[in-house]
Amino acid sequence: MVHTFTQFTALTFCSIYLFAKLLDIKISKQTVALAVPSSIVISTIIVLFFDFLSPFYYVFMILGIGIFNRVMYKEHL
Repeated sequence: MVHTFTQFTALTFCSIYLFAKLLDIKISKQTVALAVPSSIVISTIIVLFFDFLSPFYYVFMILGIGIFNRVMYKEHL
């Protein structure tokens, strides 16, 4: 369970960071300060509902990252 949580947290945070880097968006300290808790929340939800979300956990993760990117960077996927 800890391994899964760590895996999804790292994957979510790296996806948010990579999105900004690929679009050449400046990353502020505020963005990082919001990206870390958002990654933890998304990963916690996935781990808690892992049995129910097992076929769809990557879809849920992509939706969570998409919502964060839309709100934070005002960019579409």
